[in-house]
Amino acid sequence: MKFGFTVAKLVKEGKVVNIALMGDYSEHADESSWQVDDDVLYFNHQTKKFRLEQFAFSEEAGDWIEGDTLGHKEAIQVALDNNIIYKVKE
Repeated sequence: MKFGFTVAKLVKEGKVVNIALMGDYSEHADESSWQVDDDVLYFNHQTKKFRLEQFAFSEEAGDWIEGDTLGHKEAIQVALDNNIIYKVKE
């Protein structure tokens, strides 16, 4: 499946861009990240893969704890569902 980043599409079309679509870029890791509810979605620019790190609040610990990390297949669906990316028509 080919996809494009929604923010790039909107900029190219001269439309207003929702700042939440831009993501944060880490030069050290060469990754972009987006806050999605309580979780963090990552896109690695070298591998072109997404991953989603899930977090949950633990009453016992009194803090947020990291849960499962979802792979590309599941994470790309989260990116599509949150309009971070869109499917490119071929």
